[in-house]
Amino acid sequence: MPASVVTGLAWTQVGGDILFIETSLSKSKADKLTLTANYPLKAV
Repeated sequence: MPASVVTGLAWTQVGGDILFIETSLSKSKADKLTLTANYPLKAV
């Protein structure tokens, strides 16, 4: 199955940002969710 990308919105009182969330499906013997938290860090 190909990876999918959805967009989300982060909002605070001082602004916001668009989030790009990528998902993929991989075969595994165990039913589990793996979060990798691979995202670019921005200087504030």
